[in-house]
Amino acid sequence: MLVVNAQNKAETRPIEIGQSVGAAWLVTKGLAAGDKVITEGLQKVKPDDTVRAVPAGSPPRSAPGPGGPPGGGQPGRRP
Repeated sequence: MLVVNAQNKAETRPIEIGQSVGAAWLVTKGLAAGDKVITEGLQKVKPDDTVRAVPAGSPPRSAPGPGGPPGGGQPGRRP
């Protein structure tokens, strides 16, 4: 299990699972109330990487398009 620690770094945490039903797990050991579990982007993150925690299901951040600032247009020019 990967969680976000107080320094905003990904950290491996061993857990114990009591039972699972489909995609839902009952974690019996290894997590505490308020722990931030990494649920998306697991293929991109490894322990000790700096991460930015967001609530599950949040829309992805929009990235600038190729060669331009967010929202389009040209850098340094006003519409």
